[in-house]
Formats: sequence, structure tokens, C-alpha cells
Amino acid sequence: MKPSRIRTETNLPRPAEWMKDFFKDKDVFILGSGPSLTDFDFKRLTGKTILAVNHMWQYVAPTMLVFLDSIFRAEEMARGVDFTSLPFPVVTGPSSGLTQGKNCFRFHYAGKPEMSGLRFYGMSNSALFALNVALYCNAAKIYLMGIDCCFQNGASHFYSAYKKHARDGKPEPYELTARHFEQFATFKNVFNLSPISTIKCFPKIDMAEIL
Repeated sequence: MKPSRIRTETNLPRPAEWMKDFFKDKDVFILGSGPSLTDFDFKRLTGKTILAVNHMWQYVAPTMLVFLDSIFRAEEMARGVDFTSLPFPVVTGPSSGLTQGKNCFRFHYAGKPEMSGLRFYGMSNSALFALNVALYCNAAKIYLMGIDCCFQNGASHFYSAYKKHARDGKPEPYELTARHFEQFATFKNVFNLSPISTIKCFPKIDMAEIL
């Protein structure tokens, strides 16, 4: 099913059914907003299959958006964003405050990575949730971009210079999040494209080899 049909189809199957092979045979870039993407030319991702995390849907043409943060939802709605009108699936957890319907799908949280399609592992972190979603959607290879779990030159995000983030100046949550990713260590199709990422459980690849 193409993303453009998801918001217009009247008799949608349960989300787990359309999601199961949504990324089948596709290499997926999970795009975070870490400082490793400072000065990155997002045009390099044109034509790629992209799972955007939070604000990253504004920088690329994503195939799917994943977020958990109700503050992010409120900020976007204040800007006039209607999530139900976006031409791609929006996948969230219960803390997002987003109502399920049309192209928006809400799942429960899991205590560990889960492939049932009923809930996903997130630990209040959208990138963790997104990884579980990509794996459930049967992605071929998964490349983590901008999921750094660290600061660079005092910045927590590549846009920190002009847009303050709640984690600025608070390294402890990042250290914990990096450890949570170890729950996915058994999945051998996940690769880390961030040279500064503190996530140690996935092989690191030079971005220039992929893009």
C-alpha cells in the first residue's frame, strides 16, 4: 500500500496488517536530529526511504513520521500542522496525545522490543520507538542518522543554535537512552551512520559509503 492511499482508504486493515511489510525489501534511514547532522545537506536523502523522527519531517520528504512527544504535537499544531492531512503515515504512542484515525496510528508501549505489531519499545524516546517500528515493518537494512545520544560543542541537536531543546545541558538522559538501544543488539540489519554516536551495539559505517 502506498503512503498516499493510507489517508484516503475507507476500509483500512488494522495497523499491524498494513505495517508488517511496509518497508519490505527497502533500506530505511531513521532520521534523528543529533548534532552530527550539523551542516548536512539533506538533499542527499532525496529518493530514499526515510522514517523521520519528530521535527525531521520538515527537512526531508519522509515515508513515515514517528513521534511520542505531546509537546512536539502541540508545537506543530500551533504552527497550523494538521497531522491527518500529511501524505504519509504518522505513528505514535499514547503519550503523544494524537488521536488515531486516517493516516495516524497509535500504539501501546512495550517493555522490550516486540514484533507483534500491537505495541513497540520506546522508553519515552521516539528514536527507540521508530527503530522497533522499522524492524516490524520488515525493513531490509536500517541506517541510523543523527541519533547521537550525546552533545557536540555543547549542542544536543543540529538546530540547537536557533531552536532550544529540552535536553540542552542535560546529558544524563542521553546516556540512559544509548543503553536502551542495546535491547536491539541481536538485530543484525541495523547500522549507525553517526561518527559521534554513543550507541555502541550497532556497526558504524561511514555515511559517505551509503550516500
